[in-house]
Amino acid sequence: MMTMTLDIDPICRPTLLVKESIVRRNIARMLNKVPDSIRFRPHFKTHQSHTIGAIYRKMGVDKITVSSVEMADYFANDGWNDITIAVPLNILQLDRVVALAQSISVGILIDSKSTADHLLEILNGSEQINIWLEIDAGYGRTGFKWDCITEISACLNAIQTRHPMIKVNGLLTHSGHSYQLRSAQDILALHAQTMIRLTAVKNEISRPDWCPLISIGDTPSCSTIKSFEGIDEIRPGNFVYYDLTQEQIGSCTQADIAVAVAAPIIGVYPDRNEVVIYGGAVHFSKEVMDTGSEKVYGYLVTSSSDGWTPLPRSNRLVKLSQEQGTVKVDSERINSLRVGDLIYIQPIHACLAADLLRSHTRVV
Repeated sequence: MMTMTLDIDPICRPTLLVKESIVRRNIARMLNKVPDSIRFRPHFKTHQSHTIGAIYRKMGVDKITVSSVEMADYFANDGWNDITIAVPLNILQLDRVVALAQSISVGILIDSKSTADHLLEILNGSEQINIWLEIDAGYGRTGFKWDCITEISACLNAIQTRHPMIKVNGLLTHSGHSYQLRSAQDILALHAQTMIRLTAVKNEISRPDWCPLISIGDTPSCSTIKSFEGIDEIRPGNFVYYDLTQEQIGSCTQADIAVAVAAPIIGVYPDRNEVVIYGGAVHFSKEVMDTGSEKVYGYLVTSSSDGWTPLPRSNRLVKLSQEQGTVKVDSERINSLRVGDLIYIQPIHACLAADLLRSHTRVV
């Protein structure tokens, strides 16, 4: 992983441009929205950057979420000392997790008693480990299924009996299926269902001397809900940049999207109103927006001092190979474009574009 740059050298290859003013505004909006009683632990997988991390830190954030042990190491080396690794524990990296927990507070996800048993075998009680029981509240990816109380209780009992000094924080979920929704009403309904299910689990496993916390994470829910009742922690990540998917979902407006990919034009074809760019699947990913009539991989914008100005949506990235992309442009625009010009394209999924371009990213 590399820190994004602030240099002004000419851009000659696909580069992710990040508008710092929008990033700050997005973070401030989420911070102002979340009550002081709720722990704010943003997910850093979206940006994976010391530079953006420094902005968070200056705005008062001191707890973060990551999606891999490698990412935890990267941010621990930058001085972050309270990190949750929000994927089920990979037992093949147990030694690295335990080593990290000797120096900072590490949160880990357990989604089976088998995984818990592997962890408990090597702990000596001196590690700063906080365990979350991951609950599948409907997404269907990982976690204990929310209505399998017997399995959840068996895992909890094994941990608390064998290692009473190890802290079990509570229940953690990610409603990734919210990304398939397309209205605030649907997002609110999904969130309500998620909270009903998590609360049911909480009520079943709570004890007189212990009450599990509840942690949720998806950007659509955290951006849309007005009430945080029953929630102890939120972990949104994408909101720092947002993207075209979040705009389509209704989580943000166009003005909230902080990023665009600058791509050099390497071919101009006026006969078909297309330009070809140096910028392909290895830069944008192949995340796609299905408009009904065609697949779109991004829309064109122009850059202004404080944000991005969208062009008509007829100007769009319509085809990707590994290193190249084909862009449809308006007939009146095609004649003004030249080989060597840069065009700016907002990605469908900012997290993937940022990951692919993390060594070629600039804050502007």
